[in-house]
Amino acid sequence: AATLDRYVGYYLRNRALGVSTITRKGAKLFLEPIGQPVLELEQTDEAEFALAKFDLVLCFEQIEEGAAKRLVIWQRGTALRLERIDGETAKIIKQAIADRIRDRIPMPGSEQALRQMLEAGRTGNLDYDQMSPDFAPFMRAQVPYWRIVGEYFGAIVSIEFLRVSDQGWDIYQVQHENDVHRYRIAVGDDGKVYGFSEASATADKRALA
Repeated sequence: AATLDRYVGYYLRNRALGVSTITRKGAKLFLEPIGQPVLELEQTDEAEFALAKFDLVLCFEQIEEGAAKRLVIWQRGTALRLERIDGETAKIIKQAIADRIRDRIPMPGSEQALRQMLEAGRTGNLDYDQMSPDFAPFMRAQVPYWRIVGEYFGAIVSIEFLRVSDQGWDIYQVQHENDVHRYRIAVGDDGKVYGFSEASATADKRALA
């Protein structure tokens, strides 16, 4: 229990994207992802845990003064790095996202970022400097897919903001030349894109960090 307690706490990727919480019950650790049900973790090493259902590996790093300072979540070769924060800061951040969800307030610049992602995706000329360091490698691998999507749906005619998801991502409906489609985008308080995909219930379940 003393060993596991080193990992209990709140971990942050970006203030605009919420807080992931690690709790302990007995000899088990649990992950409470942003806007998701609590998930039991399987311990595979002293500071390493797995969540096989989502193909996730969680590694706790920088153990100092009896507590891990960082949580790294690996999923299909992509690493998400979250830094430990205190309980009061976590409470403030959670409330801010809850307010955005309730009032349906998109992150500043998210519509423009969505437009840039879609238009650049059609040509394959994505601006990786506008993405977070952990998201840029993922998008590099997705370029062929987004080029096909862009060719199929065609150019953007109009964009309508719909809501904020339980994970803090902005959901938009886009009228393309050839069809109507929904997308989700996560923009941090630094203005960079931390996530982007088609909007669906399945996509929301994958937004664990």
